Amino acid sequence: MKANKLTAIIASVLFISFLINGFLYREVQKQEHHLEVVRQMTSENIERITRHSIRQMDLLLESESPESLMRLQWGLEELASAFQQWVMLNEREDQPNKRLQEGLEGIEALRNVIMNHLDRQYQNQKEQLSYYDREMLEKMQDQLQRFLMIYHNIEGRLDKLVDPSRSDGGLGQISEQIQEIAVLYRHSATPNYHPEYMEIEEAVEIAWDAMAFLEPVEIVPEQETVFIRNGIHAYRMILRQENGKESRIEIDAQNGRIRGFQTLMPSPGEVHLTMEEAMETALRYIDYEGEFSKEVYFQPVNGTTEEPFYAFLFAPLRDDIEIISDAYRVQVSAVDGRLLQLQNGYCRTQVPTTPVVITRQDIRKQWTSELGMMTYNGLSVVRSFDTHYAPKLVHSFRVTKGGQRTMVYFDVMNGNLIHESIHIYDPMLL
Repeated sequence: MKANKLTAIIASVLFISFLINGFLYREVQKQEHHLEVVRQMTSENIERITRHSIRQMDLLLESESPESLMRLQWGLEELASAFQQWVMLNEREDQPNKRLQEGLEGIEALRNVIMNHLDRQYQNQKEQLSYYDREMLEKMQDQLQRFLMIYHNIEGRLDKLVDPSRSDGGLGQISEQIQEIAVLYRHSATPNYHPEYMEIEEAVEIAWDAMAFLEPVEIVPEQETVFIRNGIHAYRMILRQENGKESRIEIDAQNGRIRGFQTLMPSPGEVHLTMEEAMETALRYIDYEGEFSKEVYFQPVNGTTEEPFYAFLFAPLRDDIEIISDAYRVQVSAVDGRLLQLQNGYCRTQVPTTPVVITRQDIRKQWTSELGMMTYNGLSVVRSFDTHYAPKLVHSFRVTKGGQRTMVYFDVMNGNLIHESIHIYDPMLL
């Protein structure tokens, strides 16, 4: 009797367990079905938004209207959001889908260049597209067309992309090309293109000659490709000394000039150099023999700085016009006088023969309400993304923005704000 009762209890437990497992299985199946529906909807959204973005690029190229640019920006914002959701739905925490993540990087680069950089040029150009803008848009449109074909090749096998041995259908290549187009549009001195470069081996030889005073034991490329930033195309290298210290050096890939130097290891200590002694040291690294303005900033030891230093700004002067584009920025250790950092953008920039149509009084009248006190700093020459890295004659002012001292520069022809930068330096009264 007891055995029969025990058997009945076990049977009941097994039956209830079977019912619960069956219920849970059906719930899991429902969730999987719902997840698959979401995946499919997201996938279809990506195709729809991509086609919409291609059409909006056509409309923008045709009409140049603010409405078409705004619709394109909305579309790309939506595309980046949908693509991010696509990535999350097709990877696991323990198995990320790096192929899709690489694709997302390309879509985000496309969104950023349209929403930030193209928009900036469009506003500066009084809501018109320049030749460079059109060229970039046409290249991006071509990449989106190619992305659509790749999308159809991979959208049914996204789970397979986790395996690095499987083909990604060209998604990674498309992403790299989109990012390359964005970089060349934003940073290249020849917008949308690479200029002609010297071989990296030649740049390394130049680095050995230029840095001989440091007695390096090794100079090796940090990367084989050219690094592009704000119109400067440079090879980056790591310099090692016998004492184990390392520095980074940048050699212009077009003309071999030193564009940057930075020590990577500080030497903490007390201040032993005066400002005058540090400036004398800094001037040894300047290869400009004409007149220039001098500004300085002293950085004491604090929570983020282990080694105190003097930072100098030397800007070439021609007829009292500062050539900011050609300025040298030099940091010298206040401990032992070592060169800590050197930056130089352009060289031998000529002052544009531009008539001053907008006066500094006009600028103040238009901008004081937004910028507050504006201290005039004279005429300057700048080269920036807003000028497509061509030299522009500008009015320069010292202002305070967000609690930080800032230099702002306005085109003398139309009064547009075309460049601004944080400015830590004070004029030297020597």
